[in-house]
Amino acid sequence: MSSGLRLAILRFGGVLLVLLGGLHLAVTPFIARLVEDNATPQSADWIVPPMLLNHIVAGILLLPLGSLIAYAAPHAAAGNHWALIVSRVIALAVASLPIALFVVMGTHYFNAVPFLCATAIVCLASVTLLLAAFWPPQQSVPRNSATAARLLEVLQELETAGISSWLDGGWGVDALLHRQTRTHKDIDIVVDVTDVPKLRGILRRRGFDVCQGSPPNSFVLADGSGLEVDVHAVVFDDEGNGVYRMQNGKDWVYPAEGFLGRGMIDGVEVRCLSATTQVLGHAHGYVPVEKDFQDMDLLEQQFGLELPSQLRRSGLSVRNQ
Repeated sequence: MSSGLRLAILRFGGVLLVLLGGLHLAVTPFIARLVEDNATPQSADWIVPPMLLNHIVAGILLLPLGSLIAYAAPHAAAGNHWALIVSRVIALAVASLPIALFVVMGTHYFNAVPFLCATAIVCLASVTLLLAAFWPPQQSVPRNSATAARLLEVLQELETAGISSWLDGGWGVDALLHRQTRTHKDIDIVVDVTDVPKLRGILRRRGFDVCQGSPPNSFVLADGSGLEVDVHAVVFDDEGNGVYRMQNGKDWVYPAEGFLGRGMIDGVEVRCLSATTQVLGHAHGYVPVEKDFQDMDLLEQQFGLELPSQLRRSGLSVRNQ
């Protein structure tokens, strides 16, 4: 199973659990009314309180369980041990519910529509969560590659900490295209320079340390597996432009329009530099290689942009003559 599919299934299972918790709480008043209409007053006084407590407790507990597995989804898809344990424990617990329903309660309760709906949701959640939690990876992925799941994991950590980041480089292009077009060895992000200390602290806890460049402006972080996060820290001016101090000491200005970009990675919306800003950045500062030509060709086809000559293979050939 691919990491992207595992991520989607785990999140879907988490949503189902939250829906089941909401359904549980919603039908609680009807359960009390059903008992009161079909039992003597004395019996109802004994039966209703524990049944209501059972429904309320089960409904409340399902809400954080669903939220937890949805939160753990990108971490589990990336192969993190703690997230896999969380996903598998919750999957096994949920899978025991339909078994208990059939063994303990039998089938005569299935005439009730709410009960039938709840059971269907439980069964669907059980199957999806078990598949996603225990199905082996589709193939071994080199640990130094920046997969979609590992990218989303990093972005989610930053977002949770209140750090806004914009994808640049190859993943930034793929986000604009809403699909992955090639493998990536690193993650390029643009952040506010004031967020750099917090960013370094967060990624340090994940095993990242500076391997190149000089914080806080332009530097690369790498973890023990070789995954790299290339950080471009900017100072925002009054117009919203981002001034980036490069390693050579010169300033590069990201236009304010560039920070309005939005894209999709494995169905998750992310911030990224706009297509025009991607082209602007690739056109200056370095000689493009084949992957850069490929990225720019795709942006030209998708957005109808006019590429400068240096970003066309023909343009490079002319300059080298």
